[in-house]
Amino acid sequence: AVSMAFGYSITTSRMPVIFLQNSGLGNILDPVQSLVGQAVYNHPMLYIIGFRGGTDDAPQHSECGKVTKKLLEISQFDIYEKDYFTNALDTDIRRIIDNIK
Repeated sequence: AVSMAFGYSITTSRMPVIFLQNSGLGNILDPVQSLVGQAVYNHPMLYIIGFRGGTDDAPQHSECGKVTKKLLEISQFDIYEKDYFTNALDTDIRRIIDNIK
């Protein structure tokens, strides 16, 4: 997903958006750090990460939920948390994209 979003972005000059669950975060860290990370191309992308591991979730998701924010911080992601989605989500996303550029 990261390499496809990167290719899309460099050919269209538009901000790529990647949606994933926090349980998939470990799978994207290598391409993020080795392709679009600060030490390489430093290419901005917006990641919308659905959070698993709240109350009443499966045990494996609880474990993932405990480390998600720490993993994002260690990996130098800028974090914007949204507890729920509203009709203003498009406004929130536009504001975040403006801050990323």
